[in-house]
Amino acid sequence: MTAVPPIDDRFVLEAEVAVGPGIILYRAHDLHGDQRVALEIHRGRDGASERFARDAEKRARLVHPAVLRHVARGALPGGEPYVATEWSDGPTLAGRLRAGPLAIDEVLALGGRVALALAEAHRLGLVHGGLDASSLVLDGGACERVRVAGFA
Repeated sequence: MTAVPPIDDRFVLEAEVAVGPGIILYRAHDLHGDQRVALEIHRGRDGASERFARDAEKRARLVHPAVLRHVARGALPGGEPYVATEWSDGPTLAGRLRAGPLAIDEVLALGGRVALALAEAHRLGLVHGGLDASSLVLDGGACERVRVAGFA
């Protein structure tokens, strides 16, 4: 990756992690909090950036132990909005499932925790919109410590 100046004099990009429809996800270092973060940049069109920015406002109010914590939001000089959340080094559920199926107690723990996180998000009027096994991070590899990523 070519060296770029810190975003908002705060976030130093370390690595591109994923690219999706209209979204680029980076691992970055937050100079203010001296922590690693996930920085999601929206590159949408036709009002999608405005929706992304509106959802980011709701996302900032979403506080739940099963959701990656909101760190900051803003916009790049070109106007593309971004959201920064805490980083987790845990594997995703997708990665974990490649090793084999979950035990029933793992399924129950994971499902219950994700349901509670989504209930809180919906209470705030926030819909995930892309929930799948790759957006569920297992802190320490444990299903009972699943965290939902990618809300905004």
